Amino acid sequence: MYDMRYKVGVMVQCNNYKLTNNLECVRKLFVAVFYKGSKCKCKVEMALAEGRQIDKEPIKKHVEKLLKHLSLDAESLEINSGSSRGENYMGSVAKVRAIAKDIKGNQLKFNWIVKSAFNNKSYRQTSKIETAYEREVQIYKNIFPAFETLQQDIGIQHFFESYPKFYYYNLDNLDEVIILQNMNELGYKTVDRKNLLDFHHVVLVIRQYAKFHALSFVLKDRSPQIFSDLKDKCKGHYYDTYTDEELIGFGESEKKTALECLDSLDKTLMERTVKFIDKFRESIRNATKSDEYSVFTHGDCWINNLLFRYANPQNPDNPTDVCFLDFQISSVASPVLDISYFIMANTDSDFRIKHYDFILEEYYSCLSKSIKKLGSDPEKLYPLDVYSKHLKDYMCFGLYITLIVVKLMVSDDEEAPDFSIATSVEEIIKMFNYEPKNLDLLQKRIRDLVRDGARFGLL
Repeated sequence: MYDMRYKVGVMVQCNNYKLTNNLECVRKLFVAVFYKGSKCKCKVEMALAEGRQIDKEPIKKHVEKLLKHLSLDAESLEINSGSSRGENYMGSVAKVRAIAKDIKGNQLKFNWIVKSAFNNKSYRQTSKIETAYEREVQIYKNIFPAFETLQQDIGIQHFFESYPKFYYYNLDNLDEVIILQNMNELGYKTVDRKNLLDFHHVVLVIRQYAKFHALSFVLKDRSPQIFSDLKDKCKGHYYDTYTDEELIGFGESEKKTALECLDSLDKTLMERTVKFIDKFRESIRNATKSDEYSVFTHGDCWINNLLFRYANPQNPDNPTDVCFLDFQISSVASPVLDISYFIMANTDSDFRIKHYDFILEEYYSCLSKSIKKLGSDPEKLYPLDVYSKHLKDYMCFGLYITLIVVKLMVSDDEEAPDFSIATSVEEIIKMFNYEPKNLDLLQKRIRDLVRDGARFGLL
């Protein structure tokens, strides 16, 4: 029995037809089964929807709790889906507009994002959803406030504010919820995940990552016990929750996709790619270890988790601000994990060839300046030779992860797998084995990633 669900609400269950993630194939299957006299006894359900289906009642319950906590009385709530297929894999996202009154009768308006965990028990266990929500709450509830206090103690304002305001959380089992400010109301915008970032966007992001990481280094320097306590409350690295066999399975899936896209490359490069991916488990385990130079990381650095604001009318295409979203796989690890993932996933080969070295140098320059501005010594906290070693040892992390997520990045919404129905890691891995409509784009991206991996010494 095969089960396919799409953004447009198509579900096909069929014993006699091969599973496909392509809507055109689903249409043909539908025609074949129901208009060409097939006697196949299949179940087909079709309904239209603009985004993920959301259950509004639990959202309403938590929003009302938040308003009560704020001593406000709800007047009206508007709840709409806030994500499409291919955008969120740990839960649903809703946009909520709330109008409420305070005790003096003043009317207040709020725009919130409500993240709600999937409650499919098999998928929750497979994707470690419970710890993912605990990890993100830890970032918003404890780590960002510690960073804010650090900046206040030093006497620096508005140093790093690239994250949404945190309003509310609930971590009850099967009812995990996080409520954040909707940054759209402040002019922040998403970028289509099929697009890649230009020089101005990349430099902005890399400088903000440098400031974000600098706060970890300085907190550890000035208040080592606070840093240690916050680190102990973290849930480890996301990939630590997978067994060796599961990581090997992801590597095999990655290898299959890569080899299907590399048939036009020379044999030597293909062999190097196979050897590289065969070390997936070992390399991921090595990269995610914590040491004395580790920081709190963003973790999930692809384009879906970056919002940009364009506040300079003289240069309307150049971003002035960035907001980081989704800290569910944040960890304590080398800062290179963030910059490697960000660079490999969100830039094209032309950009990397022209600017790869500059971006890595710019990151360290900004990190050093930030640490100095916060009153500490960068050569003591993260020496250049240690950074250089981390680049050598851990830049491969971004290539590994990008070779997995690149298929999701080039896929249309209706093609993206609905991992929430998966019952095992093996099933998730199988869901990656689809051919996107933008196959030429996928092939180009993977070929460029492999060539650049060789060019920069990552393979």
